[in-house]
Amino acid sequence: MDHNVQIFELPNLSKPVCTFPSLSFLPPFLSADYAPRRSADRETLTEIVVADLGDKTSKSPYLIVRTATDDLILYQPYSYFPDGSSLTGHAFASPSILRFLKISHPHIAKYSEDSAAQTQRPSPLRALSNVGGYSTVFMAGASPSFVLKEASSAPKVLNLRGKVVRGLTGFHTASCEYGFAYVSAD
Repeated sequence: MDHNVQIFELPNLSKPVCTFPSLSFLPPFLSADYAPRRSADRETLTEIVVADLGDKTSKSPYLIVRTATDDLILYQPYSYFPDGSSLTGHAFASPSILRFLKISHPHIAKYSEDSAAQTQRPSPLRALSNVGGYSTVFMAGASPSFVLKEASSAPKVLNLRGKVVRGLTGFHTASCEYGFAYVSAD
């Protein structure tokens, strides 16, 4: 089974800009030349999304990976210049290589064998451009969570209180500015 992640630049879909052959090992950094240890186990990945995270002051893209146990793994992109050209102030003198750095966070998803045994496919990760002034990502399911980032901090995964959430959407009216509405399983 091929576990490559490929990134393309539109409109050319015939050749990937970069390929990451080892995302399912959840390495500390993603690069095209990462070689996992022989003893490393693969995770079952259910979804990936790239979305902006941040507040009104600062937003930046992150690669967010969801595992079969509803854990969220966050990767921050960065450019790598193999010849050191970015250090000399000539960032465009040579092409950079896209890489991702794994961002640690102390979130552990609520997981039970009963929820895993359900055949219903979980709702996909949902990127929201403005919830209370934040660009965020929401994970529905048995462990409903928001991924939030402020300009002065690393991204955080925050649990939504309550039980299983089936779906969520942004909700903006005069009486509820830039809020959200969700459907629970109850």
